[in-house]
Amino acid sequence: MHMKLNLLAARILCALLAAFISLSASAYDFEADGIYYNITSTTDKTVSVTYKNDGVDNNYNDADTYSGEISIPFSVNYKETTYYVTAISDYAFSDCTSLTNISIHSEITEVGAYAFNGCSNLTACNIMSQLQEIKPGTFDGCSSMRGMILPDRLQTIGISAFAGCSSLITIGIPNNVSTIGTSAFENCKSLISVQLPENISQLDTRTFYGCTSLESIEIPEGVSKIGDATFMNCSNLGNIILPTSVKYISASAFGYCTSLRAIELPDNLESMGWGVFYGCSTLESIEIPDNVITIGENFFQECTALSSVKLSNSLTTIPSCAFVSCENLKDITISDNVTNIEDYAFFDCKNLSSATIGKGIKNIGSQAFGYCNNLEIITIFAVEPPTAEEITPGDNFSGTFQTWNYENTDLRVPAESIEKYRTAPVWENFFKDRNPLTAIEGVEAAEGAESEVVARYDLSGRPVADDYRGMTIVRRADGSTAKEILR
Repeated sequence: MHMKLNLLAARILCALLAAFISLSASAYDFEADGIYYNITSTTDKTVSVTYKNDGVDNNYNDADTYSGEISIPFSVNYKETTYYVTAISDYAFSDCTSLTNISIHSEITEVGAYAFNGCSNLTACNIMSQLQEIKPGTFDGCSSMRGMILPDRLQTIGISAFAGCSSLITIGIPNNVSTIGTSAFENCKSLISVQLPENISQLDTRTFYGCTSLESIEIPEGVSKIGDATFMNCSNLGNIILPTSVKYISASAFGYCTSLRAIELPDNLESMGWGVFYGCSTLESIEIPDNVITIGENFFQECTALSSVKLSNSLTTIPSCAFVSCENLKDITISDNVTNIEDYAFFDCKNLSSATIGKGIKNIGSQAFGYCNNLEIITIFAVEPPTAEEITPGDNFSGTFQTWNYENTDLRVPAESIEKYRTAPVWENFFKDRNPLTAIEGVEAAEGAESEVVARYDLSGRPVADDYRGMTIVRRADGSTAKEILR
């Protein structure tokens, strides 16, 4: 008897659990005129539009659950009660590939995350409501949407809100919007123009990534940061106007903007990240303001048209791979504040013919000038030869320079340092079969200086006797140098 009672109790419990699971799996409370609703308040008599299926395994709707043109009603009747429609819930229209047009009335206060995710044939959306936030992924994957009206009260556009809306041509964002989330317009491949709001303070990561039709953009005053890959792969972006407020440009912000020929950077700019202009193959010239104290690795890599660069005088490091394959760059000047040129900095700059390096340089890394096989002259103002990397036997990618440079590239150094360079590790390799060294000219002794001459060199940097006839460079006991002619 006791066992039978236990079996009966178990069966009842299983039945109750099955009923509970069935109820909890229900995606909606009722359906009216082809739209599915959940009751959100029995007191206030409010409902939200929701999806049809249970959402398990991302099964929110069938492709034709919602189709054609749909207008969300202001109210709906159910069991002799009038309910007011105030929201569209998360995933409400997700994957409804037959939905083409939707209108959202003025009393809707919330549109949920991924509400229109994957609506690949949605062409138009008219939001005339009190909506203040577009949640993450709301219109993600609406690949046919061409036009949208956003409400004036909108304040926030969430993560990936319009990502993949590949037919969206233009969008005006209301000025009340202060936040635009990560990837908000990613891969909107038909987007030609955007009117950005005045209240935003930054552009987040990948905001316009892959917007391949975007031709120009003006970033409003007040934006202080441009995030990682914000405009990366915007291959038609040729005109960018940056405000004076921008202080930080993050990694790959303009990477592979292959139509960008020039850009004016604001004077207040302080820092620029990894590969900011990586792959900008038509970028011809640029001036980096003196307030910039750091630029990232691979900064100009594959900027094959780059021919004119003015670097910030505040930089202390030329980072690794900064100018790799800048094959149109012919000369570069590096300021006195730079102490370190990192590995591969100018690697494969095929047409680089002249490099001028300031007096603060301490180290030049491996392959910094690798495959610079047209480098005619390096001018170094440092009194002490900077450390550099030797070529390891059998390893063509180990030394600062290559054998070609030792045989063909000339050096100009301070007159008082000629002997130091002639005998310094790595630098001595330039002298094995020739004398490439000349003294830096144009350094005059102070007027009226009477300090004793302690060394004299010809214009090729070779020590000469005091009675040498012709032009010489002299070094005095006080450290000054000057040109002298003995007839």
